Amino acid sequence: MKKISFDDYSAWSTQRGYSLDQWGPSLEAPLESVAIAVPEEPQALAALLDDLVGIELKGGAWLFRVRDWTIWNERSQEIGLAHLNLLTDSAAQSQGSESSHIYLLAASEWREVIALLTIPVLYGWDANLLFESGSVLVDVSHEGRIQVTLGKGHDRLRMASLESNWIAKKMADGSPKP
Repeated sequence: MKKISFDDYSAWSTQRGYSLDQWGPSLEAPLESVAIAVPEEPQALAALLDDLVGIELKGGAWLFRVRDWTIWNERSQEIGLAHLNLLTDSAAQSQGSESSHIYLLAASEWREVIALLTIPVLYGWDANLLFESGSVLVDVSHEGRIQVTLGKGHDRLRMASLESNWIAKKMADGSPKP
């Protein structure tokens, strides 16, 4: 894991085909998007995040960025940042990364990606997960949903599995569709 600067983030993202608008990523040619409600059960949350990280089987790197951690109150923010620091304090840092919460993770660090994704979900922050292929974008929202957008080169069968496992399951429980 390496903590990177906004300039590194911009270069990495655009080289892989992501567009950045005021530092927010999007896919240049989105083909499909689905919103998934954040599960209430801790075990289900871990399973969902594992499915999201594994949506691509190509084994590339990930870029994880916390966009907004100042949404709720100062105490929640401090606790969440301490939690984030516990997971990232040993990460190498690129020059200029001091004020960012942007991390580049290798394919072998899939467990760390899942652990990092739990933080914005638990603390109600906004975050993104970008994939090296440039064909998947995960957007974690403080509104209790996770938006998954696929572009060219994605695996439709993986998305169908994600939809059936998480959206159909919520609807079967009587919960409203996100």
